[in-house]
Amino acid sequence: MTARRGPTDTRAGWRRRLDSFGGPLVIGSVAVVVIAVAALVVLNRPRSSANNTPYTPRPHSQVNGRFSGSPDAPITVIEFADFQCPYCHRHWAEVEPAIEKDYIATGLVYYEYRHTVVIGPESRDAAAAAECANDQGFFWDYHDILFLRQGDENSGVFKRDRLKEYARQMAAAFPSRPFDQKQFDACVDSGVKYPEVGAFSAAALQAGVQSTPSFMINGALISGALPVETFRQLLDQLKAQKGR
Repeated sequence: MTARRGPTDTRAGWRRRLDSFGGPLVIGSVAVVVIAVAALVVLNRPRSSANNTPYTPRPHSQVNGRFSGSPDAPITVIEFADFQCPYCHRHWAEVEPAIEKDYIATGLVYYEYRHTVVIGPESRDAAAAAECANDQGFFWDYHDILFLRQGDENSGVFKRDRLKEYARQMAAAFPSRPFDQKQFDACVDSGVKYPEVGAFSAAALQAGVQSTPSFMINGALISGALPVETFRQLLDQLKAQKGR
């Protein structure tokens, strides 16, 4: 007849098993690591859907390709940015409207956007698509919808089919301006703008750009998503120096 195991024997058996795996402390540490890794996986899971906020056109003064403002303005600002960069999105959302209203529209700033691919293949595809839109005079409008639709990095938000859909959404907001969707789609599919985008990125590196966003303000290179107050201070100082 087999003897019945009591509570003490059961506890002893579990303790021997725990000890064989390194004891409670080791197992507890492993459990913490597993939980932490699982949490990171969940938090960093690619989000393939873009921001679905309705697209509303923004004002842009004296647009000429990737430039905005008067070429005779006393202050020149060059933005080096990546459409997938979240800090570039912050600049677009929080700082750029103030620059447009108070400095570009008033003739104080001549603004240029330069592609700087640092994150991945979807950055290149988005920049190339923006240049396809640029061929039809829609650079800044498409630039705006790209930042509006920004999702997680290389998650599919800037795949070619979605880039084409964003162009349709953009064009629908300008019923009186002609936009050739077939021409745009063919341009995106061809990859014809890749060399141009690559040249912009290479030139940015040669200029000393190491991160996005970066800015060249009257020849001085500044890195980082500056708060709107800091940007205002810099521009106001240059404005005072120019006597404007």
